[in-house]
Amino acid sequence: MGTKILKGKFLPQYKTAAQWRAANTVLLRGEIGVESDTRKFKFGNGTTTWNNLGYAESGSTGSSEDNDRLTNAVKVSAFTESALSGLLESWKTGDLIPFYTDNLTASTSNQFPESGAFSGFISMGANEGDYFQIFAMKAGTSGKVFVGGCIGSSTTWKSLGGGDGPLEPQTLTSDLWDLVPMEGFIQPFWINTRSSDIPNGVYGYGYGFVAYAQEYDCGIALAEIIDENTGSIDLYAAKVYNDGSGTSWSKLSGSKSASALTDAVVITGTIKDFDFGFEKAGDMKPLKIARTAVGLPDTSFDFYGWAQCQYRESATQYNVSLYIIQTTTSKPRIFTAMYAKGYTPSWVELGKEPETGWLYEGDQALSNNVERSFYLRGYSKKTGDRLQIEFAYLGGGTEGHIMGFNQGQTIIYNPAETLTTSFWTIVTNSGNAQQYEVLCTFRMSGQYLYIKAVNQNSGSVNVAAQFRIKGVRVLRK
Repeated sequence: MGTKILKGKFLPQYKTAAQWRAANTVLLRGEIGVESDTRKFKFGNGTTTWNNLGYAESGSTGSSEDNDRLTNAVKVSAFTESALSGLLESWKTGDLIPFYTDNLTASTSNQFPESGAFSGFISMGANEGDYFQIFAMKAGTSGKVFVGGCIGSSTTWKSLGGGDGPLEPQTLTSDLWDLVPMEGFIQPFWINTRSSDIPNGVYGYGYGFVAYAQEYDCGIALAEIIDENTGSIDLYAAKVYNDGSGTSWSKLSGSKSASALTDAVVITGTIKDFDFGFEKAGDMKPLKIARTAVGLPDTSFDFYGWAQCQYRESATQYNVSLYIIQTTTSKPRIFTAMYAKGYTPSWVELGKEPETGWLYEGDQALSNNVERSFYLRGYSKKTGDRLQIEFAYLGGGTEGHIMGFNQGQTIIYNPAETLTTSFWTIVTNSGNAQQYEVLCTFRMSGQYLYIKAVNQNSGSVNVAAQFRIKGVRVLRK
């Protein structure tokens, strides 16, 4: 058959991505199908249905449009399969999609890892939406990071660390390996009479710490346990592998029974002046501190624990861990402090959020060309002070996203000066970008912080009104 040449314009089929998936058409060999909403297209082969065809290579030129999956962040309101599938329906297995959230209270319905605002990445699981892997960074200065797996209406989260305080102690139940953290972290845990993965024959309470040893691919732990049957207080070391073989516990030499507490170091006076008599770094001594001692975190109880020499260069630099077990709750309270002799210990209670130190907390909006005042309760300015000002930028759509994010921004301000600085927001529309500017002035007078925001080159868009002042606290050496 001879070749026929046809002149004219040929229009390929245009449908939305959802319409193509629903129809699941078999395109003729060489026939082109275009997704009108994603601008992606496929070539038919005469046998394969649309959903099983791969997209055609676009011949990337390195333009910004080639990186849509890394730049067009989606706004997530809930980490559930139904919510994520609705947002990510046009993506494929293995795609990496950036996301951000509003500042929300964690609930069963939204499956947030905790209350707050987050940004990060979502990876599409198998079967294009049966499940999702999520990497979420909490906005603000906490540095908290979570990874999660979403299946159905729930997401299972694991903290990768961060935050203002120590990790919250976990309960040791059936397997110590379940508590082993990522490399570089230490996970505190407590033991009760229902814990099964403890030394054979021991029945009691205690607490310890576990870490991951990458070189040997195992968890290593140290725990102090009070046996209710014998009254002994013993120190144990443990090693556990992720192979179901259980935990190998070893009692450390030198442990003492409760009847031999006179052999322990006993402090009844001022803690900061007590000399433990260490000779080298790493030395440890059992410890009892009477509730009458000066410098305890709580004077309602006698405390037990241990002290350790911290540094090789000085035998008077201490790391002290203390615990009590409250009879009302059967749970321990655990405190730790690192200090040098002559200095008052600064105790941190594990599992308890530290004091926030906020001078102002709220959700105050700024207005264009209006100076707002914020009362900093209890604040007395000192030389060298810096104020940490937390704010949110709620823009979206015509107001844009400041610096690519819309939550948890921080500015450090010297209250001894007047600071004038600009913030820029970017709005994109059909591939075009418009930059708007807000000029902000910060000044202090007495206990009041004054902030004035003025729109600059923003046309009719009120960018200043998108700022919310969330909190102010002092940073002091």
